[in-house]
Amino acid sequence: MTLFTEGAIEALILAGAKDEAAQLYPIIADFVQQDIGKFAFTTGLHERFAGMAAAAAGDWDNAERHFKHALQVVDDELPHRVDQARVRYWYARMLLDRRQSGDGEQAQALFGEPRSLSDAMGMHGLIRRIDTLT
Repeated sequence: MTLFTEGAIEALILAGAKDEAAQLYPIIADFVQQDIGKFAFTTGLHERFAGMAAAAAGDWDNAERHFKHALQVVDDELPHRVDQARVRYWYARMLLDRRQSGDGEQAQALFGEPRSLSDAMGMHGLIRRIDTLT
């Protein structure tokens, strides 16, 4: 169920169906709250997807909380280069959508890291997504 929910959140957001992705926030937030597996090696951290769904709902406080925790996990607890790039990309997207003072500058700074990580790993799809937003 988790993998389906995570995949659906990302697919819906990329397809422009943010309202539908936002409806999945309670499901993924429950996974996070219950600490059901911090890491799924095929799709990444539940926290990242919770941040994505919260951002789709315009729930900026929860989105930022999830992304900050996801960064802590991918950088310190379970270092994972692919998700280091993905978490930063989605966090930066959230900042661009939120549009608070300083968000644009913070997003641009965040985009630099996943861009260089993605380039080093050959993650061309993520590079294309970053380039369309920068």
